[in-house]
Amino acid sequence: GPGDLRIRVDEDIELRLQSVDDAGEYFALIDGDRERLRTFMEWVDGLVRIEDEQAFLSAREEEHVLGRGLSFGIWHLGRIVGAVGTVTLDRLNEVAEVGYFVVGEHEGRGLMFRAVGAFCDHLFAEEGMNRLSARIMTSNHRSRALIERLGFTLEGVHRQEYKLRGEHHDMAVYSLLRSEWDARRGRRA
Repeated sequence: GPGDLRIRVDEDIELRLQSVDDAGEYFALIDGDRERLRTFMEWVDGLVRIEDEQAFLSAREEEHVLGRGLSFGIWHLGRIVGAVGTVTLDRLNEVAEVGYFVVGEHEGRGLMFRAVGAFCDHLFAEEGMNRLSARIMTSNHRSRALIERLGFTLEGVHRQEYKLRGEHHDMAVYSLLRSEWDARRGRRA
């Protein structure tokens, strides 16, 4: 079924389609790194009980079934360490916005470069996307460095677009085209 989709990134990392069955693991993961994760992401504060995570994952499963979204858990050596998925997915125009997170203990090891890269490749090669975008708080330097390493271009800054705990933050807007991705990977169109 659709819930079986897995993307093997390398011998240590696998992307698995998000499932309500994994709610307990996701909740424990986020709850254990709550203070760090909430620095840049509003949704963390809304995740109070395991039922909140079940509801979130149920909505993601529905998106998968309807073809309106794709969200994967990032599994490292059989344990979940983060997630990567579409914030929006527009099949008519073949564009998607990507989002991701990883817990602190796995930050800065190249894991996200490989995982997010594999997800982008899947969106271009298997889902027929032509353009990917990412919106990142301007102060989130780690995330911006990651997306730039993957070949995304900074298109501009959306001023005060994101509200986080009462404050409005500027968002850096990036994009990556399939032609650019293919050129970087030495593929012919």
